[in-house]
Amino acid sequence: MPAKWQLWFPFRIDAFRGSPAVQAMSPAARAGYIYLLASCWQSDDCSIPDDDIKLAEMSGLIDSLWETHRDRILRKFIQLDDGQLTNEALQKDWMEAKRVFESRTSAAQKTNKERWANGDRSVTDGRPSRSAYTRTGTGTNTEQKQKPSRVKAAGGAKDPTKTDEAKTRHADFKAIISEYWVSKNPGVQMPWDGREGKHLEMFLRAAPHITTDQFRMFLRNRYKSEVNHGERASQWIDWVASYAAGPVDRFGKTIGQEKNNGTNHNSPAKQRVDNNRRALAEAAIKRGWIDPHRDFGSGSAPMAEPGHSGIDGGISSGLRAVDPEILPPEGRGGPGETAN
Repeated sequence: MPAKWQLWFPFRIDAFRGSPAVQAMSPAARAGYIYLLASCWQSDDCSIPDDDIKLAEMSGLIDSLWETHRDRILRKFIQLDDGQLTNEALQKDWMEAKRVFESRTSAAQKTNKERWANGDRSVTDGRPSRSAYTRTGTGTNTEQKQKPSRVKAAGGAKDPTKTDEAKTRHADFKAIISEYWVSKNPGVQMPWDGREGKHLEMFLRAAPHITTDQFRMFLRNRYKSEVNHGERASQWIDWVASYAAGPVDRFGKTIGQEKNNGTNHNSPAKQRVDNNRRALAEAAIKRGWIDPHRDFGSGSAPMAEPGHSGIDGGISSGLRAVDPEILPPEGRGGPGETAN
């Protein structure tokens, strides 16, 4: 049963609408994302289990929709040390709201105790005054303080060795991104602030075993891709592993994937042209205008495209481009045409 202060949570409208990750979601994914945020807020520690079945239930999405939108929604969550998932921004608001509630509850209990000691019976037994239960929310003017991490709150301390390793790895990968930027944007300063740092940290946390050589290979393939090389790293770092298969074209497809056994497939337009020519030739042979066994020689012009004056007129005009002698003698034209 959620506590009284967990019956609502602050919804930062501008931040939500302005998030590129949220804007990239479909309406169904956004609804599922908000449902998961609500489940986090009403939990004991602002977290939800990393279990697909439970997440599908909490998101309000049916299994097929959850499978479709799962990856995009979970990009907005991080995994905690105990395996649970949480949203960093929401967790800060949750901890602050809980602190304010507990502080006001403590103050109310103290006030009640003093009133009872002085003989004031205006407050019912065990229940603080209404003013002591002022709602917590976005309208409060209390100073926002950065809350300690879960490890610090439990009285522990971070392993300095792991922290140093994480910082070193972060710096190494940032240096590789800088090399890529300079190679494509010489003389232009690389934009880098908290957004880039956060996205790089999330990527490294999600892929702890990716090496610098593999990461450099991803950026080599991006270097050869048909993309905007002036984009900020925060706009593409989350999907940099998609370049593992090779460079991509402007449609996001891996270059060369349309090849099969070294041979390119004909484009849809080329297939339509070939089909039209084949139909013209079959119609001409059927009407006796072309001898299928006759050799026109390698220098013969190909059959022209069909015209726009009906099928017969189109066939006749196309046949003129092949050989005038194969047309019927009456006017050298198809039905509906007049001889010149």
